[in-house]
Amino acid sequence: GESVNLAAAYGISVSSTMLITTILLSIVMRREWHINPFIIGFLIISFFVIDLAFWTATLIKIKDGGWYPLALGLLIFTCIITWYRGRQLLRDKLIKESIPLEMFIKNLLQHPPHRVEGTAVFLTPHIDFVPAAMLHNLKHNHVMHQRIFFLKLSTWDVPFVRDDERLSLNDLGGNVYVVRYVHGFKETPDINKVIDLISKQYDLPFDLMDTTFFLARDAITPAKSPGMAVWRERLFATMMQNAAKPSDFYNIPANRLVELGAKVEI
Repeated sequence: GESVNLAAAYGISVSSTMLITTILLSIVMRREWHINPFIIGFLIISFFVIDLAFWTATLIKIKDGGWYPLALGLLIFTCIITWYRGRQLLRDKLIKESIPLEMFIKNLLQHPPHRVEGTAVFLTPHIDFVPAAMLHNLKHNHVMHQRIFFLKLSTWDVPFVRDDERLSLNDLGGNVYVVRYVHGFKETPDINKVIDLISKQYDLPFDLMDTTFFLARDAITPAKSPGMAVWRERLFATMMQNAAKPSDFYNIPANRLVELGAKVEI
């Protein structure tokens, strides 16, 4: 009956969780706690034998409902590894096609395009390379703002970060700056706080109504190239379309935001 199937699903879920937890514990003990491998082996084998016995015993219930948590777990695992691998491929592709930032700015300042009033903030994941949004803006609009910030927002593996550790700024000359801002994993970054901190620490006043934020919004196109299977690339493209927008996550005002993008094949 349904209660028997539910019990089978529950049993295989619990035993699988115990087994996976034991494996993860061994990794943490070695990589994070740096415990002697012989001690780890003794403890983990003791747990593993018991967990494996429970897990093996529940496998006979797969056809009675135990298949459901295994199928659900496999689906979630596939999404996780596809997202992780897709982000790796996307990052590598963008870096491969990127231009070194300092060299680009140096050449650009020697032969500058028309500079317009206001401040431009380009959010970028790689501060050593020119953001794609900057290249698209120059290509289509042929202008530079009077003041330009390349901003990288990063998360540290700590819950909270002190204000005196959050910010670093590098002046490239010509009113062009590279800014690194970090926050803890329990903190919600806010672009208003970021620009306030820049104003206070580096005496660079901001007028939000005179500032434009530029973001790259790339559309993923599956391609028959080494990396992932086409079906996984399509899954990754769908996940990217449904992912939370950085502009929402960082609380960027919608009326001050410009999104520029292009199709990227992975």
